[in-house]
Amino acid sequence: MLRLIAAMAILAALIYFVMGGGGKKTIKDYKNFSREELETLCLEKNDKIACQRIAVDYIKENKPKK
Repeated sequence: MLRLIAAMAILAALIYFVMGGGGKKTIKDYKNFSREELETLCLEKNDKIACQRIAVDYIKENKPKK
C-alpha cells in the first residue's frame, strides 16, 4: 500500500512540473531581456508577463524626478 501511495505521489509531482505548475515565470525572470526581446515575446508569443515587464520599465523611465 505504501508503494502505491509513493508511486502516485511521484506521478502527481511529475505531472505538476510537466504541465507548467512548477516553473511559473515572474517579472524578475525578464530582468536582463532587451526591449526588442520583450516586445517579441509580448506581441508574437502573447506572453503577458513580458508585457508587464515592458509596462514596469516604461513607468520607471517616465517617473517624475523629485
